[in-house]
Amino acid sequence: RGLGDVYKRQIPTSVLIISQDHDRDFNAAEARLLVFTPEFDPNDTAILHGRSAYVDDYGPIELSAFDVVILADWRAHNDQAATERLDGYLSGGGQLLVVDQIFRPEPNPFVRSMDLLRNVDPPRRLAERSQKDVSMMLRSLSDRARLRQVPAVSIDSYTPTEIRFRTGGNQHPFPFLFSQMYFPGWTVELDGMPTPIYMADSLINGVMLPPGQAHTLKFTFAPREFYVGAAISLTAIVVLLAGVTWTIRQDTATRKT
Repeated sequence: RGLGDVYKRQIPTSVLIISQDHDRDFNAAEARLLVFTPEFDPNDTAILHGRSAYVDDYGPIELSAFDVVILADWRAHNDQAATERLDGYLSGGGQLLVVDQIFRPEPNPFVRSMDLLRNVDPPRRLAERSQKDVSMMLRSLSDRARLRQVPAVSIDSYTPTEIRFRTGGNQHPFPFLFSQMYFPGWTVELDGMPTPIYMADSLINGVMLPPGQAHTLKFTFAPREFYVGAAISLTAIVVLLAGVTWTIRQDTATRKT
């Protein structure tokens, strides 16, 4: 895969979903309720999600980067801290939207996905009032997106486990998406410092870039499961070699006697 094949997008506006991960899919199911809404335009808005259901896990600077924060069955470690966090976000010009979902239990994830795609009695849907609010919000973000410019992004280097990007300066925070499927093990450094990574539009990696001068981004894939598996395999090989060595020595000693 060459550098030119890496799909990347800079999006003018952003939405953060904070919700419980009922389906253990990093809130992809909640995101699809927005992504499959007719008013959603992936060129205007990015839907970011999946990190935590607890509002107070998100810092004020992190929240302030998003145009809209959607709360769906959210939680708080500390109610007062969460309220202060949301009040601060609103006072800074952010838009908060609380939505209600209607659930139909369906334990099979493949059936859930197919029913949602076909829109035939889907396992979850937005309540009627919430659907209207979401549609209105997405139309508003599309209008806002047309008034914003996003900087160019170039690829500095690409390997299967590390990708480096460089961006131009920007006036507003903006989401940057690229085509690697979201999966635990991806980390991101923004200008040499760790920064949160999100699932974007229910499928791929996304990160929020702050306003300012040019930025550098480094995406690294180092899944914990890989290293745990490698350590187990290495231990097994060492034990096997030790066993073979011991057996050979025993056979040699037996022959000598």
